[in-house]
Amino acid sequence: MRLCSWFCCLILLEYSILLHELCHAVDDCHSGHGEDFKGICQAVGLEGPARMAHASEALQVRLMTIGQKLGPYPHQAIVFPPPRASNLSRNKAKCPQCGYEVTLLKRWASYGAPICPKDNLRMEELALSIPAADTDEEAKEKERQAEREIRRAIS
Repeated sequence: MRLCSWFCCLILLEYSILLHELCHAVDDCHSGHGEDFKGICQAVGLEGPARMAHASEALQVRLMTIGQKLGPYPHQAIVFPPPRASNLSRNKAKCPQCGYEVTLLKRWASYGAPICPKDNLRMEELALSIPAADTDEEAKEKERQAEREIRRAIS
């Protein structure tokens, strides 16, 4: 069976994985990937080793039919919040004598560099070095390259 696009392959993979997990639910997770689980997988049309059970050709056709009837997901894409800022993106201060280093919060950085607790000297603020971010064009090109690799892999 030749699929029309790589997107169809991804959808089939999602359905196949979901069906695999539903087989675990039917078994109530009692037999892991043992013989009982394998029997349930074969009954619904999954084939191959139980740990990597995948949809047979007949099941793939049935899953695609079900997917077409269901239509698109009934919600927008899930957007996760951006990761919290790490200490790498914050200003730092370092003692010139012993090398003790601290991270400065914006609130306290406005008062100036802190004093080293060991040497009682004013610490030096370190320049913040942020790695250069990819430009929009570079990001788009990387995305296009990834799409080409996926298409090449499934064709």
